[in-house]
Amino acid sequence: MSYLDTQPMSLSDAKYHLALATPSPNAELLDEMVRRLPEHAVDLTEFAIALALDRLGATEDDTAETSSTETSSAVSKAMSRFHNRLYAEKKAALSSSEGSVGNPFASMPRSELKTFARAINANLPFVMKLRDRQIREDTMSEGFKRRVTEALEVPHDVVIAHFSAPAEVRLDARFKAEGKPEPGAKQTFEEAVRGSGLTSEQQEYLLKL
Repeated sequence: MSYLDTQPMSLSDAKYHLALATPSPNAELLDEMVRRLPEHAVDLTEFAIALALDRLGATEDDTAETSSTETSSAVSKAMSRFHNRLYAEKKAALSSSEGSVGNPFASMPRSELKTFARAINANLPFVMKLRDRQIREDTMSEGFKRRVTEALEVPHDVVIAHFSAPAEVRLDARFKAEGKPEPGAKQTFEEAVRGSGLTSEQQEYLLKL
């Protein structure tokens, strides 16, 4: 039994252990954290991926004597494991719901969601609402739906089908409740835009699409 097994652990504790790992958190440590906190499997995996990307970028910019080749290789292997775990988690969650509509955001880690948010002149909280189908499709403008289609680079009917489907519960919520958790009521597009912490310029842009 390891030292970690004898200690209570919170999500912040697990992220602390991942952040301390050098040159980046390895797959074995991530497996240990997920085993201890299975309800946070997706969050921990996305956090580990973000750390690996950050460490890789720092190594490539570093002019010190430490070679980036070995670190880059280690990070690449770890990221492969992280992505495999994330894919498996999301695929299992999607397949557990019969008749569920494919989610074009499902395979996107947090870093890609942030990139998508910038592409549509929005922020991560707003994109999370799009991902989890928290906004009524019939209140979105055609211009906005087309903009999302362009940014995602998927067929337009996939985007429409996603937004038209019932609201989706966060993947890790299935660990927290007995039985199938129920999603909340959807917001109108304007409510989502006004209530996501967007700047006034971002709100004006999205509402005029």
